[in-house]
Amino acid sequence: MLSFVKETLGDKIKEARVSKILKSGAVCMTADGPVTLEMEKYFRRADPENAGAMKAQRVLELNPDAPVFAALKEAVGSDPEKAKTYAELLYDQALLIAGLPIEDPARYTELVCSLMK
Repeated sequence: MLSFVKETLGDKIKEARVSKILKSGAVCMTADGPVTLEMEKYFRRADPENAGAMKAQRVLELNPDAPVFAALKEAVGSDPEKAKTYAELLYDQALLIAGLPIEDPARYTELVCSLMK
């Protein structure tokens, strides 16, 4: 399942992994490498024109005890298109929680609405 999430998100993340830090909540974004998420946010504010120059190697961490983890796992096996939607939503949620901008707010709202049908 984690490799499915990584494949779906491509180069948006370095890795998807089971979180060892989440006790509640479904997802969080952490960073590997020398640039932290806080450093990325700082440089984004300090120099908006070069916002992508200092980008953390993002790691999407999933809480294995969260109900969405089970839903994602089930969807990977039974409905890969729905699983891709879940992966994209979880990625955007992790960005929002981390205080980072989501790349396409309109797409995010479309994904949320698609699940409400």
